Amino acid sequence: MPPGGDHRVFSGTDFEKTVSEISEATRDLMVRTHGVRPVGFAGVAIAALLMCAAPAPALAQRDFQVSAAPAAYLDVDPAASKMLGAARDFLAARQWGDAIDLLRQTADQHGDRLVAIEPGRFVNVQMSADILLSSLPAEGLKLYRAKTDPQARRWFDAAKKTRDVEGLERVVRKAFLSSYGDQALLLLGDLAWEQGALARARSDWEKLIPQAVPPDAGDVPVVLKYPDSRVPIEQVQARLVLCRLMQEGVEPARQELESFRRSFPDAKGRLAGENGNLAKTLEGVLGSEPHAPAEPPALDTATFAGNVERNQPQPRAFDVGAPLWSVHLKEMRVERVARPDEFAFDRADRGAAILPMRVLSYYPAVWNQVTFYCDETDVFAVDLAAARGGQPAWGNEASIYRLPQEHDQIPQAPRPKAGLPRFSVTIDGARLFARLGQAAVPPGRNRGFRQVGNSLVCLDLARQGDLHWIVKSDELETDGGAWVFDGAPVAREGRVYAALRRSDPQLQLNIACFDAGSARLLWTRKVCNGVEALGGDFDEYRHQLLTLAEERLYFNTNLGAIAALDSRDGSVLWASTYPRVEVETIAAFNKRQQYGPNPCLYHRGLLCVAPYDCESVLAFDAETGILKWSHEVAGKVPQLLGVTGSKLIAAGDFLWAIDVQTGLAVWRDGRSDPEGSTWGRGLLAGGSVYWPRREEIRIIDAATGKPLRQVELAQQHGLYGGGNLAIAGGMLLVAQSDRLVAFSEFGARKKPAKDRLALLLNDK
Repeated sequence: MPPGGDHRVFSGTDFEKTVSEISEATRDLMVRTHGVRPVGFAGVAIAALLMCAAPAPALAQRDFQVSAAPAAYLDVDPAASKMLGAARDFLAARQWGDAIDLLRQTADQHGDRLVAIEPGRFVNVQMSADILLSSLPAEGLKLYRAKTDPQARRWFDAAKKTRDVEGLERVVRKAFLSSYGDQALLLLGDLAWEQGALARARSDWEKLIPQAVPPDAGDVPVVLKYPDSRVPIEQVQARLVLCRLMQEGVEPARQELESFRRSFPDAKGRLAGENGNLAKTLEGVLGSEPHAPAEPPALDTATFAGNVERNQPQPRAFDVGAPLWSVHLKEMRVERVARPDEFAFDRADRGAAILPMRVLSYYPAVWNQVTFYCDETDVFAVDLAAARGGQPAWGNEASIYRLPQEHDQIPQAPRPKAGLPRFSVTIDGARLFARLGQAAVPPGRNRGFRQVGNSLVCLDLARQGDLHWIVKSDELETDGGAWVFDGAPVAREGRVYAALRRSDPQLQLNIACFDAGSARLLWTRKVCNGVEALGGDFDEYRHQLLTLAEERLYFNTNLGAIAALDSRDGSVLWASTYPRVEVETIAAFNKRQQYGPNPCLYHRGLLCVAPYDCESVLAFDAETGILKWSHEVAGKVPQLLGVTGSKLIAAGDFLWAIDVQTGLAVWRDGRSDPEGSTWGRGLLAGGSVYWPRREEIRIIDAATGKPLRQVELAQQHGLYGGGNLAIAGGMLLVAQSDRLVAFSEFGARKKPAKDRLALLLNDK
C-alpha cells in the first residue's frame, strides 16, 4: 500500500504505464506475492456488516467509518498485457509478420488469462489476440493465412466429415482468422441449433455479421468479428431470425423478419427444410407458430427469483384473497442501532440503543405441490395441496433432512457476526440442492484451528427427500483447499454450480462445477482475489448466488467486478468492473444488503445487476461484457425483480420501472419514509408488480405505474413485517421472519392450458 493511505488501483494502459515506471524487483515481488494485478476499481468502501447472532441476542455494533481499500484483483496477466502492447506497436508500424508471430505466441502461452481490452472490461488473452488480428488489413490477413491455413484446413476437413464439435471449436479457438474460420463458425452454429443450444448458435453466427458501425481506420475493434466472411450474410441473418423466434417468441421475431425483408427482399436459399425465397420461408415458419395460451399456468419457483436466470415473471396475475394456513419458521434476528426518534430525548445522553431487527431469511421453492425451504441445519417440506395445506409433506415432521452432527460445525459459543442470514434452495428435475452448515465464517487470520466448513447436499425428491449425496467444503482440496460454499448453488442439465470462498491466506472467490448425479468435481475456476472487509473482528454471513443462462455463468462478486464463465468448462469469457462507493459506515453498508441477495438478472442477451458496492443499476451485454447503460437510483441499492414487457422493475426505498433497453426511468412509486420502503422480495405476475412493504402488499400496474390494489397485511390480517413472495399451487406464499403464510385467490380458476414451450416443441 502506498504511504499515507493512498489506495490506488490500476486498469488497462494505466497499469501498464505505471508498471513500466517501477523497478523490476518491485514488479517481481508483486507477481510472486499476488500472481495477479489490480484492476480498475475507483476507491473502495469495505465496511463491516451489522453484528448478528441468530436467534440469540448479538453484541452491540459500533458505527464507524472505514477507509477506502482495494477490493478485488482479477486474474490479469501482466506479461500477456505487455506482449499484446508490443504487438500493437508492430501493427502500428505495419510490421505484419512480427505482429502475427507475437500474437500467436501470446495466445498459445497465456490464452486462458485475462487482459484489459478497454477501460473497465477484460477478456481472455486468446480473444484479445484474435481481436487484434481481425484488425489486420488485407495484406496482413493474407500473410496470417499463409501461416495458419495448412493446419486449419486439416482440422476443419476432419471435423466437418464427422461433424465433430470439439474439432470445429479448435479451428475457431486456434485459427479464428484462417480461411476456414467462417465455415467452422457456420457449421458450429448449425450443430448447436440441432442440439437445442440456441444461445451458442446465435453467438457463433453473430461473429459472421460485420459490426454495424465499423471502427475508424487504425482503431482496434472492441468485439470479435470475422472480417471478410465468404458465407452469404443473408443466410446468417435468416438463421438469426429463427433464433429470435425460438428464444423470444413470435412478435420479436416478426420485427426482425421485417428488417430482414427490407435488407434482403430477393434472397434465396435453403432454410427450415425448404428451398426458395428466404423471407417467404421465414414468414411461413412464423405463421405456423401457435398463439400463446389464453390463460397460462403458474410457473414453479425452482430457486431464488424463480429460475436460474433470476428473472421469472409469472404469466398471470394473482387475485390475493384470505390467509389459508401458516407454519412457524425459526426467526432470525440481528441487532441495529436505534434511531434517535425511537427513544425519549434524554436517550442521546446515554449513547445509542440496540434494538432487535427481524430478518426475512427464507426464500421457498416449489416442486410437485410441495414447498421447500432450509436453514443452517435442516431442509423442510410443507404440503401445498388444499386438503393438507401447511402440513408436513412426508411423515410427521416438516424437516425432511437434518445435517449430521459430524457435519454441523456451528459453534456453541458464537463470536459476533456480521451480515444478514439468508437461506435458499435450488430444485432441478427431482433433485433439491442446498447449502447447509455454518453460514457465517471467520476471516483467515481468525480461523486458527477452528473447523469452519459447510456442506452442499443433494436430496432425491422422488424418494421423499432421501439424501443422494453430500460434499463437505473442507474436503475440497482443489487449489489449496480451505474453502466454504459461499451460497446456495444453481443446477441445470445434470450439473451443479456453486460459489466458493476462502479467506486464508487471502480472500479468493472461485466457482465450482459438480456432476449432479455423483457429486464428482468437474472443474473449478478462480474468479478473483480480494481484501477482507471486516479485518478479523466478526464472522460474516454471505449468500452469494450465481446466475445461469444459455451455457453461461454470471457472477456478481460485490467486490467491484462482474464475471462471465463458460458453464461447460469454466473458462472465463469476460469480466467488467464498475465504480465503487469509496467510504461507508457500517449502518449504510448494512442497509445496502437489506433487500436480500443480489445475483445478476439475465434478459434476452442483457445482464442487469445492482451490486451492493455501487450506486447504480448496471446493464451489460451478456455476450461481450460491454456496459450498455447505467442508471443511478435514489436511496439504497435496490433488488431487481425481473423484466416485464420492456421494463426492468427495481424495488428499494421506492419502486422503479426502468426501460430495459435505454436505462431511462419510466415511473416511480412509493413514499419517502421507512414504513413505505420495500420489506421482502416482491414478484411480477400478469403485468403487475406485487410489492411487499412492512404493513401491506402494494399491487402496481407494471406498464403505467398505476396502483391497482393494496393487501393490508397488518390492518386486516395481523401480519406485520412484509415477506418474501412466491406464487405456487394456486396460492400466494409470504415468507415472513417467523412464519410462512399461504393466501388463497379470490374467485374460481379455470383449468390451466398447456405450457407454451411444450406446444412449440410438440409442433416441431
